[in-house]
Amino acid sequence: MASFNTKCLVKSLGVLGLLGASALVATGAEAAGPKDTLRIAKYANAPALGDVFTNSGSPSQYWYGPLFDFITLVDESGELKPWLAESWQLVDPTTWRFKIRPGMEFSNGEKLDAAAVHASLDWAINSEEGKGKGVGRQLIRAGIVSVGLVGSDTIEIKTSQPNPLTGKELYNLRVVAPRAWKEMGTKEYAKTPVTSGPFKVESWSDTAAEYVRFDKSWRKSPLQRISFRVLPEEITRLQALVSEQVDLAIGMSPDNVATIEKAGQKALINRAPLDLSWVLLSEDAAYNYAKQAGGGKEPAFKERVSPFKDKRVRQAANMAIDQNAIVKDLLLGMGEPTNQKANKFTFGYNAAVPKYEYNLDKAKKLLADAGYPNGFDMASEVYVGGIAKDKEIYEYAGAQLSRIGIRTTVKALAFNDYFRKNQTGDIESWAFGLSMRYEPLMDPDFVLKARSCLAAGPKFMCVPEMVPLIEAQAKEMDVEKRRKMLQELQAITHDQATSLFLAGVPEIYGYNKRVSGLAVWNQRIQYDQIRLTE
Repeated sequence: MASFNTKCLVKSLGVLGLLGASALVATGAEAAGPKDTLRIAKYANAPALGDVFTNSGSPSQYWYGPLFDFITLVDESGELKPWLAESWQLVDPTTWRFKIRPGMEFSNGEKLDAAAVHASLDWAINSEEGKGKGVGRQLIRAGIVSVGLVGSDTIEIKTSQPNPLTGKELYNLRVVAPRAWKEMGTKEYAKTPVTSGPFKVESWSDTAAEYVRFDKSWRKSPLQRISFRVLPEEITRLQALVSEQVDLAIGMSPDNVATIEKAGQKALINRAPLDLSWVLLSEDAAYNYAKQAGGGKEPAFKERVSPFKDKRVRQAANMAIDQNAIVKDLLLGMGEPTNQKANKFTFGYNAAVPKYEYNLDKAKKLLADAGYPNGFDMASEVYVGGIAKDKEIYEYAGAQLSRIGIRTTVKALAFNDYFRKNQTGDIESWAFGLSMRYEPLMDPDFVLKARSCLAAGPKFMCVPEMVPLIEAQAKEMDVEKRRKMLQELQAITHDQATSLFLAGVPEIYGYNKRVSGLAVWNQRIQYDQIRLTE
């Protein structure tokens, strides 16, 4: 097991408090890391541990990357690449066939073949448990209605309508060992998963994990071990890196970069497809959740209509945010202003859509015209710690909204509570911190659906006139026609101000100088490419 010298770290943190970040240096013999072990610090564990069907995004993908495999892969430029499937073909507009590469196996000796891939996909879309989980819901939203076997090495997927993203949608599904999954059940498999990636689990908990190399993986790693530690505080991850207690720190901020480099370490700055935002609810989510939880019975309190039901209020909120100040002062120039449900890294971005004008006087007038001359009070529920400078950006946004009369209290939630609210709609505010992530597909389709009347879960902002176009682009197989549809949707999204656009935030990874080959595609680290040098 890799050592993690807590005493050394605490001592160094005291130095940080007294002398400032620039004084940090590696300390003592403890700083030398094991030559065959990659030590990683992350802000949170996978909320469902090894239940890979619950969540495919952050922070789970960092923990799952060394362990599980996808059917297909989407690279950093958004191109669909082979993975477990070595090739594919579109048989007709609603039928896809994927040929699975031969000779693979799981860590318990089960074959990783077409039958195993079929079993995972079938469980996700057809079992009652699978359909209720995040990955299953995503695949069902993608229109996948059935999966079958064609011979011994090919799976066949049928969709309810043509879907240009079918191949990419499979990048949300991690394949599990079918016999072990059936015999162990979800809860036990989550505790002691059977894996196929370059590593298998030796131990893990909510605060740590130890992985050891799986030598029979089809993508063998040059590393022997990976050691994860959960360090929720950014400053703690930073100090662990510069004191060489860890080799890779995930979730660094722009103002950490100078400290990292001064300590002789390195920083990878990804202009990631991630936009920090608040979704603005057009109805009282607390009322809707209470009614739903009560089986449709009217809650004890009366329904309240959110002020954000009026487009002018949403536009006023966006005019109160100086995105240039966020990018310059908080992100140190390492971010991007945003204005739509896409950014320049994603397919369907509309470069003709203007930024919102930063104008407090116009914002106040819009509020008055909408019937709120004295503004109103509101809270916003957010999770902080997973995105660079998220706490500071949320607090800045709350202060700016208060300046125009939208008196805002920012309420930070623990991750598990935030995740539950996001899934269930049990939200007690009119603004919810829900960033727009375009990975892994590098496409705005999911964001458009999930933040609309079409959402399978909470309907954060329902604009009915957008629905026909969202549905039409989802089945348009002509690439250029679909691009134009998405660009039209982006113009509508901007005009309707369906979100409070804050900024495009980079993903920053601090890493030890002994690490080489670090590559991150759409928030997914390519662990089998990493090398450690002496």
